[in-house]
Amino acid sequence: VSFALEARARLRTTLVEGVDDPTVADLLVAMVLGDVSSLPEDVQEEFRGTGTFHLFSVSGLHVGMIGVLLWYVFKVLRIPRRHAAGWIIPLLFFYVLMTGLKAASVRSALMAAIVLEGLMANRGPVLFNNLCAAGFLILLADTNQLFNPGFQLSFFVVAAIMLFAGPLASLLAAPFRPDPF
Repeated sequence: VSFALEARARLRTTLVEGVDDPTVADLLVAMVLGDVSSLPEDVQEEFRGTGTFHLFSVSGLHVGMIGVLLWYVFKVLRIPRRHAAGWIIPLLFFYVLMTGLKAASVRSALMAAIVLEGLMANRGPVLFNNLCAAGFLILLADTNQLFNPGFQLSFFVVAAIMLFAGPLASLLAAPFRPDPF
């Protein structure tokens, strides 16, 4: 935990290095680390008023972006998939720890870890099984999460994306397919 806090402080100073405007520096820190403590109250109110305050919540989007970024870095370094997945899992959880162990980021890191563990076992991801396994593990740790709207929404949205993404992509691609003749 102390190493994560040190890394957080180091990342914070790296993010704001060379940024002259303190409000912009605070916005960068809030978006990457989820820390809004130094963000002026009037700026926070502006984001709340526009409905965009969620940008400062470290969530599945942040964890997913970090995971994909790490995946491509390991790919460029020509590290085998199994080894890359083995490195990405602890790095994702370290990022989650560094940003304060928010429930949404823990959920997404756990989902990503289950998919990556499947890759490490040379098994293709079975997304609905992975989603159910993540939900089961989270509920095993804290059954009250079942009544948390964030838990319900995140699992419902991910399930909806998995269910409708393929058919919707086919439907949208149909008008742009080349004529077979």
